[in-house]
Amino acid sequence: MKKKILLIAPPESAHTLDWIKFLKQLDMFNLFYISLKKDFKPVENSFFIDFDLPFYKINLLKSYFKVQNMIKKIQPDLIHAHYLFPYGLLTLNDQKKTIISFWGSDITNDYKNSNFFFKYLADLSIKQADYITFAGKHLKKFFNYEIKESDLLIWGVDKNFIDKIDPLEKEKIGFSKDDFIVLNLRFIREIFQIERVIATLEELNKNYNNIKLILIKGDDSSYYRMIKEKCKNLSFVKILENFSKEKFISLIKGCDLTLSLSLRDGSPVSVKEAMMCEKIVLYQDIEPMKEFFGQKDFLTSLKTLEKKELYEKILFYYKNRNVLNETGKKMKKFAEENFEREKCFKKGLEIYKKLLGE
Repeated sequence: MKKKILLIAPPESAHTLDWIKFLKQLDMFNLFYISLKKDFKPVENSFFIDFDLPFYKINLLKSYFKVQNMIKKIQPDLIHAHYLFPYGLLTLNDQKKTIISFWGSDITNDYKNSNFFFKYLADLSIKQADYITFAGKHLKKFFNYEIKESDLLIWGVDKNFIDKIDPLEKEKIGFSKDDFIVLNLRFIREIFQIERVIATLEELNKNYNNIKLILIKGDDSSYYRMIKEKCKNLSFVKILENFSKEKFISLIKGCDLTLSLSLRDGSPVSVKEAMMCEKIVLYQDIEPMKEFFGQKDFLTSLKTLEKKELYEKILFYYKNRNVLNETGKKMKKFAEENFEREKCFKKGLEIYKKLLGE
C-alpha cells in the first residue's frame, strides 16, 4: 500500500509546483495537499483554508486547528511543510513524521524579524519536527541552538524543460533585434535594488541608447506603483507581467544579460534558470550568494551598492560580447553540475525514505 504524504505549502510558490510535479511522476505515494489563502488543486486530494479574517494571528490560529483536524482525518505517514512561516508552524504538536523545508526568505526575513511570540512558536515547531532541510548553510546561522536532524536540500531546475524552449524574439517584446537587453530577474520589490537598476540604465542610455531594460511585476504594492510611475516616460524600460514558466524561460533566452541584485537571498531559482539558459547573471556579493557559487569566480559579482560599479559591469559586457558568451557557457556548465532538478529532488526523496523507514 502506498504511503500517504501530506504537503502543506504556498500555492503561489515554484517550490510547491515543482515538488508536487516530481512526486506525481514517481507515482510512489498517495499525495494530499493543503493550501492557505488561495484555492489550488495540484492533486486530487487538495484542501483549502482561507485567510479570510483581518488579523494574521487570528487567521493562523484558525488555520492551525483546521489543519490539525485534517491531519487526524487523513492520517498521513509523513507531513512535509514548505517554508517555516506560516506552513511549518501549522505542524506544531502533531505526532506524525514531519519535515520542514526552509527556502530562504522564511528565515532571513520572517524568522529574523519575528516578535517574541512567533519566534517562540517557530522554535517549538523546529525542535518538534523530525527533519529540517536548508536551502543553504547560511540559514543555520540564524538559530542560537543546534538543529541535529537536518541536511541541505538545494532547489533544482529542469534542464530538459529549459532546453526545449526557444528564445523570445526581441521584436515581440517591443525592442529591436539589435538592442542589448538587460533583464532584471527578480520582481519589482525594494530588496532587489530596482531604483539602482533604473538609475544605472538611465545613465547608460545617455551614451548607448540601444541598451534596454526589462522589469518583472510582482505584487501590486505601493512600491510597484511608485516604480511604474517612475518608468512612465522612460522609453528604454518595459515592465512585463503575467508570465507562465515557459514564457519566462523564453524571455531569459531572448535577453543578453541578467541581474539578480538581492540584498538577501538563499538559493534563487531564477538565477539557476538564467544560468541554465547560458546567460550571465550579475549578482550582489552577499554571503548567501558566495555560498551559492562556492569557490567559483565568474567575475560577475557586485562588491558595492554603487551605481558606478553596476554601470561599469553592464558596459563591459555590452562592449565585450565574446566574454559575455564565453562566461555564459561557463555558468551553464556550473548550473548543470550543481542545480539539475532530478539530482536535487532525489536527495529529497532519500530523506522521505529515511523517515518512512524504507
